[in-house]
Amino acid sequence: DKLDDWKEYLKDNWDKTVKEILDDDANYPNVESITNDDDMTEFEITLASTSLSMSEYFIGFLPLFSAPAYQLVNGVAEDDVDYTLTVTDASSGEKKEQSYEDNKKDWESFSASFSTGVSSSAEVAN
Repeated sequence: DKLDDWKEYLKDNWDKTVKEILDDDANYPNVESITNDDDMTEFEITLASTSLSMSEYFIGFLPLFSAPAYQLVNGVAEDDVDYTLTVTDASSGEKKEQSYEDNKKDWESFSASFSTGVSSSAEVAN
């Protein structure tokens, strides 16, 4: 029962986040749709344009923070956690596809770029 409660909680939070993004044209003017399957293994984001606002750059990382937890609670072994993220540019029809591992590597690289800057700033302060 607890696992079912967690699955529902995780899914509700995901759905709420997606709705907030889709309803917020000021911060996410290019986001046309965000969809996923019930197992949170397939995600699709459709953008009106690839000229993104600053807030829109992070949308592609949303599955990275939700899908693994949902899949683990759903009984998927940690080594088997995976998903496919497809981002479509509606203006050109161009699609970019990433796996969970690709998405995770991009996040780690992005995150490391900030960590390096913070370390350097701390060293300068000392």
